[in-house]
Amino acid sequence: MSFNTVNEAKEYVVSVTNRAKSIEEIDSALAYFQEMADNAYNEESRSLWLNELNKLAQWKQSDDFKSGNYPLGIDELILELVEWRSAIYAFDLSPKKWTQ
Repeated sequence: MSFNTVNEAKEYVVSVTNRAKSIEEIDSALAYFQEMADNAYNEESRSLWLNELNKLAQWKQSDDFKSGNYPLGIDELILELVEWRSAIYAFDLSPKKWTQ
């Protein structure tokens, strides 16, 4: 996979690691992936787009998607980690030296 700019790469990573997609976003992505596969300039690129298309189509048809059992996005995971760390440190009873 290659990107024209660093911003395109960043946007791709954010879209992949962010929250679950809505049905409209999935349909839009499926159409985009199909268009990219149809217009691919070589077999490797076509294979990549078809692979992404198949993965997204399988996810759309999965029982997890239909039942709303979505994975958490990276943002939610980081926030949950921060909450757990703050809870652990809030109840930390080990003695600490006061420093000035």
